[in-house]
Amino acid sequence: GNVLLSPIIGVQEHLMNVKAAKRRKAELVQLVVQFVRVSTEAASVRLDYCGLAGMTHDKDDLVEQEVIRLVKKFGAGKFSKYTSEVSLVGNRF
Repeated sequence: GNVLLSPIIGVQEHLMNVKAAKRRKAELVQLVVQFVRVSTEAASVRLDYCGLAGMTHDKDDLVEQEVIRLVKKFGAGKFSKYTSEVSLVGNRF
């Protein structure tokens, strides 16, 4: 094989795995956010020590965007509300 290209392929595979893992975490947080936002009773969210990490601090970071959605007002009219507690202890943002 071509020795010059082997390390590049390994790096690309690693980057794809890292992106896929981050996407899966973002999808899990999206499910939590959707549940809280449609629930009439959920008011407290604790995502403690679950390995969440914000990386880019911009609109492209899917995990951070979903966490922001948790603390924004949601609902309409007299049914609008905020979560009363959002805990992210043990995560990195």
